[in-house]
This record gives sequence, C-alpha cells and structure tokens, in this order.
Amino acid sequence: CHECRTLPARSFAPASTTAVPAVWSRYFGIGLKTKSFSRTYFNEYLRRVAMENRLLRRFDPACLTALLRRCRPGYEELPLNLCEPAFCGALAKSLLGQNPLEPQLSPRSLAELDHLLRGMSPQSLRLALFQAVGEFTRRFSLSQSEESYFSRAAAELCPRIQQALRSGGLDGIFCAAAEE
Repeated sequence: CHECRTLPARSFAPASTTAVPAVWSRYFGIGLKTKSFSRTYFNEYLRRVAMENRLLRRFDPACLTALLRRCRPGYEELPLNLCEPAFCGALAKSLLGQNPLEPQLSPRSLAELDHLLRGMSPQSLRLALFQAVGEFTRRFSLSQSEESYFSRAAAELCPRIQQALRSGGLDGIFCAAAEE
C-alpha cells in the first residue's frame, strides 16, 4: 500500500553481520563471516518451523492438544516450542516399541523408559535415539532432510537425558499424563 512505502525501512538484522554468535553458526550450519546472515538465518528458521509443523500435523489434533496442555500450560498464548513435547513423546514411544502417533506417555511408560535408558552408555543412548528417529520417520513418512533434522534434535537430547537420569528422572524431558 502507499502508506507502507512511505515508512522508513527497518532492519532486523544484527548490528554487525560478521558477529554471528557461534551457537547460531553451529545450529544453522552457516559461516561466521556471512554477509547474508539475516536472510540465511531467517530462511533456515522458516524451513525448520515448516518441518516441525509437518511433524505436528501427523498427530491427532485432540491427542496433540492434550499433550500440549499437559506439558506447556498456556501454550495457546505463549511463544513456545510446540514441537518438542510431541517429538520427545514420539521418540519415547518408538524407544518403547509403542505407537509414536500417540505421543503422550503414561506414568508407567515413563517409568519403563527410565528403566530402559538408565543402564545405557552415552554411545548406546545416542544409537538408540537415532534408531527411534528412524522408526518414527518411517511411520510418519518424513523426508530424508526431516529425518536428518530430527536426528540432530535427538542428538541434542542425549546430554539432557543423561543429566535427567542422574538428577532423578525423565519427567522434565518427556511429558507423562497424570495418573488416572
């Protein structure tokens, strides 16, 4: 519209495009001295949100809503990662040989998962998570790039799972329904 063209242009890029934080560089796989950082970053962000959205759309809406209400109270109003609870639930269900299309865990399933993972070495845990991602990737008919993305997400869960097991339990990572 005419009024929009008269507004001053605003840039949401970092003040210096050569000062890309190293964590962003590693996460998005872009160089630290990238001149087109803001466009690359934004496009990569949108690509990943689209992959997460494709995963979320595979779940039954009622099941997903119940999971999000349990794990992320107020999720409708807050800018939270909605994919993580569903991804973690599907991963857990795959690890347990259960249906990943129903990502909410029962307290009993969470206890079984704790027992299963507690005795694993870091390498065994990583391998088990990758195999679980492969399993639910096939079940959900996800693409190779989506499998790669979720495999990286599973790899990032390894240290969190190990710490949670040392600290007492997995309930901070995997969301279980209340006892019925």
